[in-house]
Amino acid sequence: MRALIRAWESSFAGTWGLFALAAIPSAFSAGWALVRLSSHLSAVDYAEWAVLTVATTVLGSISQLGLKPGYMQYVTDHGKAARYPGLRAAIALLSATGLLAACSLIALLYTASGLGNWKNTSVLPWIIPAMTISNAVMMLHTDLRILGKSSVIAFLAFIQVPIFVMTLEILISKVQDPLTVIYVTQAVVSLIFGVAIALYGNIFRKFSMDLTFLKWAIGLGLPAMAALLAKYFSDFVIAGSFRWLAPPDEAGLFGLATKLTEPLMALYIGSFQMAWGTFVYGWIKSDPSATQTAKSAERAWLYAAGALPIGLFLAALVLHFSATELPPSGVFVFLLMCISRAAAFGISSPMGFGQTILRDYRIGQRIHLAELVITVALVPSSLVFLGWEMALIFSATIPWLSVYLLRSYSNKVRLNPPLTPKLAPIARQT
Repeated sequence: MRALIRAWESSFAGTWGLFALAAIPSAFSAGWALVRLSSHLSAVDYAEWAVLTVATTVLGSISQLGLKPGYMQYVTDHGKAARYPGLRAAIALLSATGLLAACSLIALLYTASGLGNWKNTSVLPWIIPAMTISNAVMMLHTDLRILGKSSVIAFLAFIQVPIFVMTLEILISKVQDPLTVIYVTQAVVSLIFGVAIALYGNIFRKFSMDLTFLKWAIGLGLPAMAALLAKYFSDFVIAGSFRWLAPPDEAGLFGLATKLTEPLMALYIGSFQMAWGTFVYGWIKSDPSATQTAKSAERAWLYAAGALPIGLFLAALVLHFSATELPPSGVFVFLLMCISRAAAFGISSPMGFGQTILRDYRIGQRIHLAELVITVALVPSSLVFLGWEMALIFSATIPWLSVYLLRSYSNKVRLNPPLTPKLAPIARQT
């Protein structure tokens, strides 16, 4: 039986299943928070919650410097025994950059508040611990992923549920601002989760660090980070457009739809991307022609098709128990847009496997930058001059252009693979 469990866990389907299992607490927590706080949220609160979510994602991504793909490639090249100095250096660096990113964000939003363009200021100081801890936990989580420890991630994730619920319920009774409740709860849960992973992996048994790894990994990962950042900036353009250019009711419906999509992102899309990231490096290393990788990427279209019914079901379930003042019928078309963008984001990873073959992510950077330019050109102007319906259509369809271009590029690379891959440098302890 143990052998069967290990075999299933080591397969792509098994890893995806375990990551999905590990995401159940996150999906549940997202839904629980929305249900419990919905009666306290106005239309503007929903819109600003969406803006704050995207803004922390954008600046958080900048602060992570593209280290995640570089770290996963490093462990693939040199094995798990050599990873500790680089991992410790990455945690230290990203904790500092997360702090700087958080301070930059709250300075911007305090300025917006002074100009009368931001309502929720009580939450802003709590962005600092939330983003700082999140960066450190991201590296610890990435370490477990590349080691294939999806069962450990699932176990630790389920332990988070009672901690999240208990912390949230205590804060609801003591704190007036609902967004503050959310971010304090997230910071507490992330801290406990990160400490648990560090103790499990015995990460800090020594304090040596590999600064050479940082230089190499940042050089490799910055183009990938820039591509992801362009996607997140597109999300921010859309969220900001609805917050500041649309009437409050439409802004609130957009914000509510965004939060209703989070269970889908956690349970279905995030788990798929994590499983893909766990396996694609090994597939390409064992088969440079990427035959298996290409077949798996084509099967990912079936995964994308499943996003719509699953997303609608999860959103309807959460909405049923919510006490929002916004009309549930009005959120449907906004929800379709959010699910479309989520599915395109999820499938972009398998469609971009050609970049992983070359260990060069610059083409993805160019494609997503083009997506950002098109989004900036079309969404705000359509919202002002053509109405929110056309803005939703543009928002839902533009990301699929990037998916098509990534797929075309990957197929070209597969037909002309590189003769020799670029290997990571060997670890040096300092």
